[in-house]
Order: sequence, then C-alpha cells, then structure tokens
Amino acid sequence: AKFAKEIIAIDLSQAIDVASYNNKNVNNVHFIQTDIYNLPFKENSFDFIFSIGVLHHLPTPEQGFRKLIGLLRNKAGILVYVYHSFPKGSFNFYALKLVTLFRCLTIRLPHEVLYLFCYPIAILSYLIFVLPYKIFLKKTNNVNWPLRLYSDYPIKVLLNDTFDRFSTPVENRYTKEEILKWYGKTGLKDIKILGGGGWRIFGIKN
Repeated sequence: AKFAKEIIAIDLSQAIDVASYNNKNVNNVHFIQTDIYNLPFKENSFDFIFSIGVLHHLPTPEQGFRKLIGLLRNKAGILVYVYHSFPKGSFNFYALKLVTLFRCLTIRLPHEVLYLFCYPIAILSYLIFVLPYKIFLKKTNNVNWPLRLYSDYPIKVLLNDTFDRFSTPVENRYTKEEILKWYGKTGLKDIKILGGGGWRIFGIKN
C-alpha cells in the first residue's frame, strides 16, 4: 500500500475478511471475496498482478493463470509462485510422498481439529530440521536442507504453513520446464525465475 496508488486484493476464503480487518486504516486497498475463474474486473485493467501460493491449489491452475493474464495491460508485469516438484530419489521426494499420504486423511478433518493436529508436527519439524540448521548450518547456506527457509521466521509461521499444507483439498506441483511453458504460451516477455523455495516467476505482457 505504501508503494502503489491503488491495490485490489482477492481471495475465495474468509481470509479476505481477516486481511480487510488488518488493513482497516489503509485507504488505498480494496478487498473482494471472489474466485479466480470469475473475476469481476475488465480486461487490460491492471498494471501489475501477483499471485502467491494460489494457482497450485486450483483444479485447473493454468486456466486460472490465463484469467490473470487477460487482466494485464500491455507492458504490465505478473509474478506468480507455485510449488515445485522434487527429483525422484531425493529426501524431499519421499518426504512429499509421506505428506501426500497423510493429506488423504487430513483434508477430511474439521479445521479446528486439524489445527490442533498440526501443533506436534510443526514442533517436531522445527526441532528436527529448522533448529539444527539455524544453529549449525545456516552459515553454509545449504540449499538442500529441508525447511531451511523457516529459520528466519517464528515457529508460528511453520505451524500455519503446516495447516495450509494439510488442509487444502488440491495440490499441484511443477517442474521449471512446465511452469515456463505457461509463460511461453501466453507470449509473456522478459521472463525471470527468482530465488527461494518453489517457483517464483516474473514476466511482462507484450
């Protein structure tokens, strides 16, 4: 809000109400509860769009991506973040298989019960992975260490992300080549892959 003239934020869930409340004193941000397939905006009306952690939870993510592209003005940019897949045989590959197995159960639990269930998982994950990295390995910048990104955040961030991982009904993952095809097929230019976990990809509408 400090860097833009006007911002429109959307979400399908009741989280939009929380975001609105947290920004009740900010005058240039507007909050709309809607879904990405039926956005109430005119085409070519946005100077910049970012979608962080949304598209990979859609039943047809690329369709949602194309909906966003249609809203961009010419020469406007878009930044998206989606989950990446892991190479077969790696620790993360097998860890994800285990998580996916658990998700078959957890997506059916009431959210209140699931949130309590996530506490011991988050605590154990922090003690086994995050804390040792923070104390002993952070200076080595070991990019392959599991959950290393949480070393810069309080444990509550890991707790909430654990809940997010186990509660969302749909989860899609992509290789770099697959997500770059999205950008290539829509004719976006100046494509850049940014650092961090997952795929953060920027492009400009031609």
